[in-house]
Amino acid sequence: MTDCVLFLHGHQPYYNEEFIVKEITWQSYGPLFKMLLDLSKKHQFKINLSLTGSVIQWFERTNNDFLINALKELVDRDVVEILLSPFYHAPLVFTDDGFIKEQFYHHRKMVKDLFGKEMRGMFPSELVFSASKRNLLEEIDIDYTIVEGVHNAFYTDDVEGIWKLDTGKEIFVLPRNRALSWHFSDSNFPNGQWLLENIGKRKGPITIGCDLECFGHHRGADSFRFLEYFLTNFEKYNVQFAKAEDVVKKYKGQAKFYQNEEVTTWARSINVFFPHSKIIEMWFARNETVSMYHRVEYLYFKLETVLQKAVKENKDKKKQKLLDEIIAIKVKKIDDIRWAIYRELTDAALYHEDFSNENTYRGMLDRCGWIKGRIWKIEERLTKIMLEL
Repeated sequence: MTDCVLFLHGHQPYYNEEFIVKEITWQSYGPLFKMLLDLSKKHQFKINLSLTGSVIQWFERTNNDFLINALKELVDRDVVEILLSPFYHAPLVFTDDGFIKEQFYHHRKMVKDLFGKEMRGMFPSELVFSASKRNLLEEIDIDYTIVEGVHNAFYTDDVEGIWKLDTGKEIFVLPRNRALSWHFSDSNFPNGQWLLENIGKRKGPITIGCDLECFGHHRGADSFRFLEYFLTNFEKYNVQFAKAEDVVKKYKGQAKFYQNEEVTTWARSINVFFPHSKIIEMWFARNETVSMYHRVEYLYFKLETVLQKAVKENKDKKKQKLLDEIIAIKVKKIDDIRWAIYRELTDAALYHEDFSNENTYRGMLDRCGWIKGRIWKIEERLTKIMLEL
């Protein structure tokens, strides 16, 4: 029996148009969740789902109780394992560690609150990964992650097996088999038999997967015939679809070290993230905005420490008033800017390929400028308070 980690990744940007999200829900999310509910009552399979915080937010914002309740039932029945992701789909390697840790925190909290599960496995957005981030993964406290099984890292695109990072805490790596995943995500209905036959011949474990939206939205309703065949005939071909968690427990004794610090992704190449000068410009604009934010945040915390100490020691009413003012600035303005950076600059600066669209490019540069303008005003006021001290 070949153990196969089958995963699907779903994401919708926070600032997507509502009618687009509803269309994709009708074409992909709804039919998929219903299929999993129905088929799992007759067949013993496990699915691994990467659902970003922003796509789950869309389920809530559109009041789609079916999707939330269906997910809860699938998780409760141990059919689905939800994988940890950055809340707003930020690529792991290209995002400031502090920002991305907070995104992981909020995604983990959301899934725990909604479904009562603590996520132990990770799916890095767009499978952007590098072993250089191993210490960050220790801080995030995960047990395993899916990565892209690129030839440069594994010397084959037809990879199977399990690896681990060189860390104090054991963190395992499940590489996606690029060769077979291509057929899984882009095949027509009849090729399901060929794919199951090929998986069944392997020693395993083997990991395959694609974007959830490939079924329905990208390839039409007939694509679900392929998935239905896959989830109802796997046992005939000596295949077992398993949770990543169970595969790690079963095979961790066979793990080899993964030490490749090259940045990898399931995109056509890493150059997708930097295809031309416009994205380079966007990258620097975004980084400048984030640097400004950190400078202002640092200034705030220094002021807060000084004022709290002064109020505690001297009961100074004037300093109490200043302390109340800067706390109000933090809650009402600085925190709002942090979330603007999460939501509005993550997708735009780091992974969208739409920068050939002049309106998108100019719009996001303007957004960086708007956020920086707000930061300048806050910094000006905090500096004035500091000089008063």
